[in-house]
Amino acid sequence: MLEPKQMFTAAMDRLAEIYANEPAKLEAMNLTKEIALESFGDVGGLSGSIGTETVSSKRSRPQTYSNAPGLSSMQSPKPNARSLAGAMTLIRKWAKSDPVGCQKWVNDTLIKDIENTASTKFSNFSDDWKKAFDDEVSGAADKQREKLAADLAAKKEKDDRKAGEKFAKDQEKAFWDKQKAMEKADKHQAHVDALNKMDAEDAEYEKARADIQKKGGDPEIYKDTKKRGMFNKLGRGLKRMWHSLHEAAEQAIKDGDMAKLESIKAQMLEMKSLFEAAGVDFDAVIIG
Repeated sequence: MLEPKQMFTAAMDRLAEIYANEPAKLEAMNLTKEIALESFGDVGGLSGSIGTETVSSKRSRPQTYSNAPGLSSMQSPKPNARSLAGAMTLIRKWAKSDPVGCQKWVNDTLIKDIENTASTKFSNFSDDWKKAFDDEVSGAADKQREKLAADLAAKKEKDDRKAGEKFAKDQEKAFWDKQKAMEKADKHQAHVDALNKMDAEDAEYEKARADIQKKGGDPEIYKDTKKRGMFNKLGRGLKRMWHSLHEAAEQAIKDGDMAKLESIKAQMLEMKSLFEAAGVDFDAVIIG
């Protein structure tokens, strides 16, 4: 019958075959094996190759440390809690019974194994693997990641607030632009309606005169059909001109003809100035 130590060694050898293509698991298993063998009385110092034989020395292009994942995401699978607790208890007992031997093993083997593995892992994303490793151990890396996350959250909140403010301003601007457009459309329609009204009035006036004449009557004896006087014709002509100028100004704006627009504005100002110089209420006569 095999001794416990032989049975354990055979089992670990079998696991080594199974995990031959899984360096991380093989590394953890080798460490467990070495520590466990110590518990069988083979306390002569552990091999300095622990943790390095099964770890690839391949280097990839360094990345910035701020992009590095947390330490927990890079670690090899740990031994189960029971075996890990047993190994730690064993090492503590060894430290208490043989502090010199334990410290030598820590200095000559454990620390070298840790640094070799850390060098391989942390060199993949940092130009200074030692600092990156020390920052992970001390917790400085966690604080850096927390600060980065907080900064990103603050930036997002600020960006969201700015986006909200911009949206509100855009909505307000769209509202007032719509109001102005409606006012402009109303003014435009007012001029169109004024011209249409004058056309309808002229057409009705001419028809009424013609109907009276067909019946042998005299349209001049009626107030609504008699010939319009010079001032009446002038007033209606000026009104028609004013509304037409507004129509022409809007068309010039649509066409982008600034020269024509300035010419129309000059005519409108001159027309208004003439009325004011004569003491006539321009708004009452032309616009009203």
